[in-house]
Amino acid sequence: MKDTIRTLLAQLVSSDEGKNWYIPDRFESVTRDQLPSQIKILKSPPSPEKNYNCFIYVLGLTEEQNIIAETHGFLYQSFFKKIISKSKIQQLDKAQPGAIIAYHNGSEITHIGIIQPDNSVISKWSWGPLIQHEIFDVPDYYGDVVTYYKNISTRDAIKIYKKYKNFNLKK
Repeated sequence: MKDTIRTLLAQLVSSDEGKNWYIPDRFESVTRDQLPSQIKILKSPPSPEKNYNCFIYVLGLTEEQNIIAETHGFLYQSFFKKIISKSKIQQLDKAQPGAIIAYHNGSEITHIGIIQPDNSVISKWSWGPLIQHEIFDVPDYYGDVVTYYKNISTRDAIKIYKKYKNFNLKK
């Protein structure tokens, strides 16, 4: 059953080249009602000029409009991997409330979210909505392996972004 949900989620996120996922009015009119009941929408997708991805959400940079404008709303796994390699974010042995969960598909970090006290996750799927979901109620292409990291403050995230922003490269 989980694989069926994950396949459905992948299809919904990718529908019409993702436009039914991240364009606010199309998300509301086409996609929202198709989501499984266990997926809780916390916020609909923002307007394009204010939109951002999961890495910006998790690092607490959603109100940093200069960073959103500079990155066009995307921090990439290359940036996240760099700050891990520089020990700016410390890996944890297990999930704990407030920790970052990172999803892996092979060597790729495909997605991140924040672990909640009930062990659910809040995450932003690409440029789409902010969602609360169970750990593996995500699109199948996010992968089947997760790791956990201690989260950092927004203030530290801003400093780290300024120092390592040249590593924010799309593959």
